[in-house]
Amino acid sequence: MTHPDVSLNELILAFLTHAKTHCRRADGTATNEQMEFRQAFKPLKKLHGESLAAEFGPAKLKAVREAMVEAGICRTLVNRRVLRVRFLFRWAVEQEMVLTTVYHSLKTVIGLQFGRTPAPETDPITPVEA
Repeated sequence: MTHPDVSLNELILAFLTHAKTHCRRADGTATNEQMEFRQAFKPLKKLHGESLAAEFGPAKLKAVREAMVEAGICRTLVNRRVLRVRFLFRWAVEQEMVLTTVYHSLKTVIGLQFGRTPAPETDPITPVEA
């Protein structure tokens, strides 16, 4: 049963609660994933937190991505954070909190491509001198 009235803030809170127990190493210590998800969700919460999760679509995801670019985040990190936002919705589908069509529509947003975005690039990794 889906929850058509769940807000993005409520969805994020439910996911982060899940991540506290799921994103752990074998010895029980937390991984960095919890922090990475929190960072990815900041612009999502700021721009659309009060919106219904069921109404989140590609245009809103692209606005979140643009906010990341405007914050000066490098292209590859923006792409990873957008994937984490999509993962949130994949998890929400599994929990029957949103319809699968929401998640599938977000999959249509392609990652930022090298040389075709104002997002900065990271410096290339060069070999270590012997």
